[in-house]
Amino acid sequence: GAFKNVLGVCSGLLEYASANTKAAITCEVWRELVKLAGACGASMDTLMGPAGLGDVLLSVSDKAGSSRNVTFGQRLAEGDQNVALGKGLAHIERAIDENNHGSVEGIIGELPVVEGFFTIRTLSQLGKQKEVEVPTLHMLSDVVSRTITVHEMVDKFFAVQ
Repeated sequence: GAFKNVLGVCSGLLEYASANTKAAITCEVWRELVKLAGACGASMDTLMGPAGLGDVLLSVSDKAGSSRNVTFGQRLAEGDQNVALGKGLAHIERAIDENNHGSVEGIIGELPVVEGFFTIRTLSQLGKQKEVEVPTLHMLSDVVSRTITVHEMVDKFFAVQ
């Protein structure tokens, strides 16, 4: 379930990119997530089955606007500084910083949460801890943390390919 959230945000961020760009970056994020999951002992059969890849495909192909993660990515790509996350992204970031240096305990219950926002950052950190190379996931984390733009991420992605 966590991977679909990451790829949902990624899909939304790249909604306005070319189909080739969206496919290249989304596939690379999936590859990195599978590599990270393998380093954590995940079953490849589960990752490649209906509960893994099937769930991902359903989430990233959502055109009805029902995916909070895809919508979050789209609005972030549009430059929306007040992405609709209940009380807003700035509130969530402040709450995380004030609550045990990154813990989301107590925050999730009070806000409608875009899971991908938290999952991207957490998996990026896990990649560093496990010493697994996940550069595209790190760039995605930088975008949701607003340290780089989507356009900068795309440029960086193709510069290292």
